[in-house]
Amino acid sequence: MDSSCCSVSPGIIVSRYSLVFRLLLYIFAGVNVFSMAGCKANLCRAEDPSCDAISAVLLASSIQCTYRSSWSKIGSTEGNPDGLVAVTFSSIVQGPDGALYAGGEASNGNDAAVVMRSDDNGANWVTEWLHQPTVNPAAITQMFRAADGSLLAIGNHNPDSTNTEVFVARKPPGGSFSIVSAYERQNTHVSRALNATLSSTGTIYAVGNAADAVDIAGIVLSSGGDYSTLNARTLLNDGANPVLFSAAFPDSDASISVAGFIDLGASKDFTVGISESNGTYTTIVRDTLNCCLGDPELHDPTGLYRLSNGNLIMGLTPGTSLADIRATVMEIAPNGSYFRTEVSPAAGAATSLKIHGNSQVVSQFLPSGATGTAQVSIRKPGESGFTVSFPANTDGIILNDAPEESIRLVETHLLDNGDLVMPLPIHNSIVASEPAWFYRLSCR
Repeated sequence: MDSSCCSVSPGIIVSRYSLVFRLLLYIFAGVNVFSMAGCKANLCRAEDPSCDAISAVLLASSIQCTYRSSWSKIGSTEGNPDGLVAVTFSSIVQGPDGALYAGGEASNGNDAAVVMRSDDNGANWVTEWLHQPTVNPAAITQMFRAADGSLLAIGNHNPDSTNTEVFVARKPPGGSFSIVSAYERQNTHVSRALNATLSSTGTIYAVGNAADAVDIAGIVLSSGGDYSTLNARTLLNDGANPVLFSAAFPDSDASISVAGFIDLGASKDFTVGISESNGTYTTIVRDTLNCCLGDPELHDPTGLYRLSNGNLIMGLTPGTSLADIRATVMEIAPNGSYFRTEVSPAAGAATSLKIHGNSQVVSQFLPSGATGTAQVSIRKPGESGFTVSFPANTDGIILNDAPEESIRLVETHLLDNGDLVMPLPIHNSIVASEPAWFYRLSCR
């Protein structure tokens, strides 16, 4: 730890020869570290439930998780008081009150962005916030818990029936959710966020694409402070070829790693690079991606992280048919060289890559008939390959979307105690209302 960041308060004198007192010194220094905002950059990781002192302490225990137990079903949105159906969640955070908050989309006759809350560890769910500005679809793509205990939701909506735009909603401690900022590149043209990350300073970086009358550019949006503004940081265009960013990692506020793809029509390129603080984009690697099946977003890069060796890692899905799509993890060196690891021999897409503690967790969508099922595989430190943790067809699950759809149907989320929780959207052939079922994997 950088000694210039935090130090022990004066007045405590300990003997350098006393092991006991030295241990007490380390503990006391740790308390000081957690109490000083300037030290948070050294303690927070992008997958943390938030970037505050408590989460930093909890992270220290979560990295010891073995994840060797079995997944268990813990709850469902069935029978929720508002009768929401077709529920799909893309993000879960744990609030400062200990409740679980899940953001995504649902329907009460018309599609809406929704945050639901569980006060009993995921068994039952009630509506915390329903955002339905018009009859047009709306959805939440990512949620965070800020250092002050606020909950943040990033999503897409069409508030005036002219075009989709990006929004940030905030729930302050003791308050309610409300829209605090929004972004559209040009009216009547679509702007949207597919993913977002939170830097150690509390700044949101949302990635997606945005169109004007000339092009469709990959976009990095930023929002910090009180989140009352949402601005374009980087717009990457490639002539007439649409560009889309789908994953980001905040190395620092000056340097945001991003990944996405460039649609060349007959072929697709994936791209990984750096969004600089001055708005420029510096390419690390751009290469052909052998795809696509239906909606090309099924193949989006997902889950970008910086490893301790300086390389970047992300999930990716090459393939051109249901039989040959494969969930893949790619590691990229700073010079642009890379190698791939196939997660599983089974045909399927990588819908999410997360690093939970020191384990790499890949969620997969496996085609099955007209729709598909879920699988989760984990690679622990020192292992070259992935081991199946949540097997395909668990509980006879069929998911509520077609294999070629772009929505991310399977994603794991880290709780404060290191446990993983995963919502799965259930097909109407299992339950007519298409609820979300929740599964949990113990840290140990």
